[in-house]
Amino acid sequence: MRTLVVVVLVLVTVTVVSVGFALWWAARMLRRLRCFTVRLVDRWTLTVKARLLLGSARHVAAAQLQLHTGLDQTRRVLNDASRRNCPLGDLPGIFRRIEQLAASADADLRMLDGDRDPLQRARLADAVRRSEELAAMAASIRGTVSGVHADLQLDGFGLLQRDLDVELRALRAGVAAVR
Repeated sequence: MRTLVVVVLVLVTVTVVSVGFALWWAARMLRRLRCFTVRLVDRWTLTVKARLLLGSARHVAAAQLQLHTGLDQTRRVLNDASRRNCPLGDLPGIFRRIEQLAASADADLRMLDGDRDPLQRARLADAVRRSEELAAMAASIRGTVSGVHADLQLDGFGLLQRDLDVELRALRAGVAAVR
């Protein structure tokens, strides 16, 4: 009887833990899916605005699209490089600062979109310039990380070539010694 109670308690515990894990995993996946969907809809909306609208609204949408695309690409490059144990130095910290400034520039672009006042248009031009500079900074980070990764691969390629040359020379010397 006591064994049966222990077995039932173990089964109940395993079931509760399994259900809890399944619910946690499902909530996590739904949260990620929602974030991905929101980002996809925002990107699609900006793309449509950048192609269909006229005037300053088109420039604003194009600047926002360029900024968002550049930041997303840089984020992916940095994540990939960190997974590959590529030396990054302080680039992730600098990128976080760029993301903070980009959020501010994006808010400025949204706030100034559609204003007809000459003063507001000047501020809009300044906000567009800042967003383009931030996108260029993100692109330079991507270029730097790609260059470091390529250098690391070239170092590995050079070492492999050197090891191959040593082995080929040793093999040829062994064959020549046998003759």
